[in-house]
Amino acid sequence: MVIISFHQRAECCQRYPCVDKRLLEEDGIEVTEDRVDLKKYGMKEERGMEINKPTNELDSILENMKPDQLDAFFAAYGKGVADEKKAFYYYYTGVLKDKRIKLKDVYSFAGESESYGGQIVRMEKRTKDRDVILRLCIVGHFNLEETNRALKLYGMAELYAKNSRDACLIVAISNRIYRLDKIDDMLEKRGLEKITKDE
Repeated sequence: MVIISFHQRAECCQRYPCVDKRLLEEDGIEVTEDRVDLKKYGMKEERGMEINKPTNELDSILENMKPDQLDAFFAAYGKGVADEKKAFYYYYTGVLKDKRIKLKDVYSFAGESESYGGQIVRMEKRTKDRDVILRLCIVGHFNLEETNRALKLYGMAELYAKNSRDACLIVAISNRIYRLDKIDDMLEKRGLEKITKDE
């Protein structure tokens, strides 16, 4: 039997009533010893039920799901389908955790104070400066797909190959160049605006 810890999921998404144990039981989802049997509902557990599952995979799961399976889905993936304001935060910190990179180090390397950087990542303070998010992704060692997903979740345009500056950033990220000063050199040699902010 493939099972997932109910409390582990519920802890991550307490604000969502769909992961309330009582409601799960009312919907016929078997909860034994604080665990939900996902296999019974046509869902399988994957390594740690990763919250960073790509949207197209979640779409595929939902397309083949019956209405009575929704609560099991939210119990399993609730944190990954959080409200818009938290989606970027969960995704960004999840990727950093996978890479074993500390947030405070990211803020420092990105040239942001821990206070301001934290507000940006938690989306308590919104920025319209796309470079802030790009710097946070680059120093966090995000690959191109991760960077574009982070930009999209923040409500910003993904890197676009037909834009000269974006093309340079795509090449830098694809070649794992995570030092902002090296990326600045690449950009300035081509007469393009630096990624770092001027002091």
